[in-house]
Amino acid sequence: DDREMPMKVRLKNTNLKSTGEVAGTLTTFDMKSEAGEFIFEYDSVQYISNTKLKAETLLKVDYDKMNFAFDPGKLWINNLPLEVNGSFAMPSDSMFFDLNFKSEKSDFATILALVPADYQKYLEKATINGAAEFKGSVKGLFYNEVYPAIDVLLSASNASFKYQDLP
Repeated sequence: DDREMPMKVRLKNTNLKSTGEVAGTLTTFDMKSEAGEFIFEYDSVQYISNTKLKAETLLKVDYDKMNFAFDPGKLWINNLPLEVNGSFAMPSDSMFFDLNFKSEKSDFATILALVPADYQKYLEKATINGAAEFKGSVKGLFYNEVYPAIDVLLSASNASFKYQDLP
């Protein structure tokens, strides 16, 4: 709950499992986590809600440099599988991001997994065809009023969506 922005991030029904040895300045954690519901709210408007998250990664930590690297990483947003790699660092009072993500599959039905969980039932009886791609990156410095570059590509080609009960 960041009241200065005003921003709220909530994770409900969350589980985190991690194995690794915490000794020295370099550590690798094998991490698996799930959140039954992810909510992102900014200025009293919920931009993301009813979204399930799941992650599996090897997290490599360099405590001297406060650098955290994902190698390899998988993230599921609802049922959309993403490959995640890169790192972020917190060398002082700033953060530096060098993260990339892309969808593992390239069909339109998989991309529709981004639809919030409450609406997934409407997709069950639909005929969905076509190719799609979802990828992006977060790169650069985050400090005070300086923000990293965020690049997101969502594209669909020869895609169609038809409800069974509609013409």
